[in-house]
Amino acid sequence: MTTDDIVRAEESKIERFMALGLGRYAAIGMVEDGVDWHTVEALVKTGRPLAVALEASRGGSSPR
Repeated sequence: MTTDDIVRAEESKIERFMALGLGRYAAIGMVEDGVDWHTVEALVKTGRPLAVALEASRGGSSPR
């Protein structure tokens, strides 16, 4: 995977988090922390608030 591929993949993840309602800097933090946007999106779609979905996806602890 090239550097450009990595940048495109991370930008795509950032955009997905932003589509879920996060601001750009918070979305970047989620990507840096390795939070899976698929999991967050699935939890939100089942009716969980975004904050709860993010917390659950982080394993219940939030250093930020």
